[in-house]
Amino acid sequence: MFGVEQMRKILITNSFGAGWSSWCGGKVARFIATYQPIIDKLEEDKNYFKNIGYNLIDHNNNPVEPILQQLQKDIEDKFGLEEDMPYLGGAQNLSIIEIPDDCHIIISDHDGKEKYNIVYDCI
Repeated sequence: MFGVEQMRKILITNSFGAGWSSWCGGKVARFIATYQPIIDKLEEDKNYFKNIGYNLIDHNNNPVEPILQQLQKDIEDKFGLEEDMPYLGGAQNLSIIEIPDDCHIIISDHDGKEKYNIVYDCI
């Protein structure tokens, strides 16, 4: 008999504008797609970033909102990529999806609106 399937939460942008993880690459993309403080905040209030609007970042792509400031610091600490910092303006349109733990996900975007495909392992 099969057990209960474990799920994991992934952040994606759900409307046009700016992609979230699709606008950066590699390990940073994976890191921000599963950034737990943002997931927690959106589970608390799904419109949190949307309600802040365009005041999430300044004109130099520096975060103004505290969770995004922490995300930037965590990226710098973990990857040392200050010059390759992802564009954080996509936070305004973030939502959470759940995917099975035993699969991979491919995230792509069209004009910032992300779509995803779930890839299950094959034998």
